[in-house]
This record gives sequence, C-alpha cells and structure tokens, in this order.
Amino acid sequence: MRTLVSLAVALTLMAGTCNEGKNGGGTPGNSLARLVGSKWVLQTLNGAPIDQSLGERTPYLQLAEGDKVTGMGGCNQLFGSFTLEGSTLKFGQLGATKMYCQDTMDLEGKFNSALRATDGYSLDGDVLRLMQGDRELAVLRAQ
Repeated sequence: MRTLVSLAVALTLMAGTCNEGKNGGGTPGNSLARLVGSKWVLQTLNGAPIDQSLGERTPYLQLAEGDKVTGMGGCNQLFGSFTLEGSTLKFGQLGATKMYCQDTMDLEGKFNSALRATDGYSLDGDVLRLMQGDRELAVLRAQ
C-alpha cells in the first residue's frame, strides 16, 4: 500500500512538471490560463530595450477569455482578438484610438507591426516572448 501511495505521489509530481514547456503548458488550456489576466508590459522590441520611464504610456497587452486583447501601444489604446493553439499565437485585426503623441508614435508603430507579425510565443514564468518563426519580436513581463 505504501508503494502504491508513493507511486501516486510521484506520478502527480511528474505530471505537473511535464506540463511545463516552451509555451508554458502541454495544452492550449494551460497556456491560455497562464496568459490571460496578466498585464504584459513591453520590455524589448526587436532586441532594443524599452524606456520604462514612459510610465502609463509604456506599451502593454492584456489577453482575456473570449480571445480578446486590449492594451496600449504607447499613445493609443488598442483592442482586438487573438488565437492561441499550442505554441501558435496570432493577433487578429487590431483597432486603436487615433491620438497623436509625437514622442511615442514610432514605438507604437513598431509595436503594432510586431503584433501583426507574431505567429508564435514562448512563456517562461512571467516573461512572454512574441515570435515570428525563430525570430524574437518582443519580450513582455507580467505585472
């Protein structure tokens, strides 16, 4: 009986670690659970660090159940949809408000381009990497 209990505990622990992986989980449901609900703040874009002194205007994303995405591009609020299947993450048509902010418009344009190009991701703890094939487009950190 003790051997059976030990085996059950070992299998439970192994199952938990087997779900951790490149995309944060073995199934889309696990990945979605880890991605949804966090505010993902942009850290690097195309390898360049993002000025965190932008405060509230630092670009970010929030993914929600129902495949909805909202966020900030640096000046404008953005909104739209996403699809997640395994390690594939794609953003659908994204809309945005239409303000002009001279100091962040370039950053916003590059961030939006990266979102449109995203076709995959990796998730390591509180770090989300948006990918295009093997190329890292953006790194975001959960807050």
